[in-house]
Amino acid sequence: MFLYKTQLALIRLLTKDGILQKPSACPHCGSASIGSLHYCKQWQGHVYRCSKKSCMKRSWPHSFHPIFYHSKGKGIDLNMQAVILFCATIGIPQSGTHLLLNVDDKAVARIYGNLDTARARHVVRHEKNITYGNWHDIEADEADLGKGLITDGDTQQSGLTTVWEQWGGLVERGRPESLRLFRLNPKNTKARAPGPGPIRKREWRPIATKLLASKQVILHTDGARAHKMKFDQVIHCNAVHQKKKKVIHGKVLKPQYTKVHHVTLPDGKQEAEGDRVECYRGLVYKITSDERLEEHEYVLYRIAMKFLLTRWHNFVAAKEMEKSRLRRLREVFKAWFDVLVMVKHNNALDRLDETKLELENARAKCLKAARRREWLKVQVDRACAMELDFWGSWVLWAWFDVVRVSRDERDSTLQARLARAAATLKLSESMGKAGVDFLKPLVSAWATLVLRQRKARAAAAQRVYGVGSDTLRKVFQAWQEIKNAEFENIKRQLRRKEEDFQELQSLSSRLYTFSKHASSRVEHLESALRAAERALFAGQDRGETLEREVLGLQSQLQQEAMISESRLRQQLGPERVG
Repeated sequence: MFLYKTQLALIRLLTKDGILQKPSACPHCGSASIGSLHYCKQWQGHVYRCSKKSCMKRSWPHSFHPIFYHSKGKGIDLNMQAVILFCATIGIPQSGTHLLLNVDDKAVARIYGNLDTARARHVVRHEKNITYGNWHDIEADEADLGKGLITDGDTQQSGLTTVWEQWGGLVERGRPESLRLFRLNPKNTKARAPGPGPIRKREWRPIATKLLASKQVILHTDGARAHKMKFDQVIHCNAVHQKKKKVIHGKVLKPQYTKVHHVTLPDGKQEAEGDRVECYRGLVYKITSDERLEEHEYVLYRIAMKFLLTRWHNFVAAKEMEKSRLRRLREVFKAWFDVLVMVKHNNALDRLDETKLELENARAKCLKAARRREWLKVQVDRACAMELDFWGSWVLWAWFDVVRVSRDERDSTLQARLARAAATLKLSESMGKAGVDFLKPLVSAWATLVLRQRKARAAAAQRVYGVGSDTLRKVFQAWQEIKNAEFENIKRQLRRKEEDFQELQSLSSRLYTFSKHASSRVEHLESALRAAERALFAGQDRGETLEREVLGLQSQLQQEAMISESRLRQQLGPERVG
């Protein structure tokens, strides 16, 4: 029911049911300038937008909703959230919804938690409007919901280590929507205590003073001492919840769990009220076994009718609950069928919507491009018209004047015709049917004359248009010849430039080939120069080596000469002496 609907259809359905509401003010700035629901291409969905200049923010239809939420990425959409909310309202457990819909358990838990929070807020808001009175039966009781341990050192030394969570409630019999709850603050107990005990007087007094005092009610409670406190216009009836041993004159009496109270109201009426009446047969037996049966016939009739109405209501309620259960199961099966079978259909519908949207966008773009092309064409025509010479502009202005004059004549003729028609209608209305019959030939003759004048005017306009069109044709031909000559000149210049470019390209290719060969020769020369340089370096090293050898040989020769000279002197010395 929800999964195969489009986003817009689902929003309308939820708004119709009251689950979603159109915002009356912008949730961001608080102004009342919120727009209508529209599709946003950037967000890919239908949103509201604030029209205030300083805000201009968008918001989803389920933004700031107490149950629904918006998420990105792996979050679930609004359709699945609506299905989860439906499962929560018909009573499907949270674990069953998670398995039935095959979605993340955290999302299911969040929807269920938001629903409980919304219900609690609704109860807190409407609980203040619940009132009691008119001498209706009111039941009051308390319940223990849980307990916890206290880790404080002082408290552990005293032994009172258990704190209790205790709540109390008031409800009018036969009206379950009148339930009011209030939190109590019971005393701490020991660890093995069965409970915190009944409600205390200091807790019951402000509650009863605020909700029951001076309200004309009949209060039914248990046997707690706090409930025995007296309040104005409050009649108290208590029930027995314990088997108390009662001994009278040495005889043990059985405990009495039910009892008929005769309550006398301030206006003098008496009502029979049964405290915690759970067994119809026992109550009837007690009343019929009484010796004063006549006094209780009216009471017996009221109790019997009340019992029959209760049984009938329970029977009808059981049938309605069975029907409701079957209806819920049918709806659950339908939802399950939608999930398992209609997924492809939903995907096809989504793709169809996306395709339609894309087609609409493409159509809008095409229309925009066509309008842009027409505007450019008009601008080009206007620019071309501005390039005409003075004589052509004069011809155009003359043609514009002729057209304007003809248009003014046509408008004036139409206005005169309308005025004559209005006058004719007034005259015909004043003269009646006979006057209309009398004016018919005159009107037909007038229409014939007008038709002839129109044909003559059209022929004259056609002749004027023919003359103007011939002139414009000649002007356009002259302008076309001028433009053709300019085009041929530009074409020749372009051809000449193209030839120059080809020559430059061939020259550059030849230069490239020459530079390529020259680069190879330069590389060979560089290699030869490097070899010669290496040979020079080697010859220089060899010359230095030879020079050192020559110097060594010269020094050796000088030494040998000196030695030989000294020897010669030594040989010549004795000879000179002799």
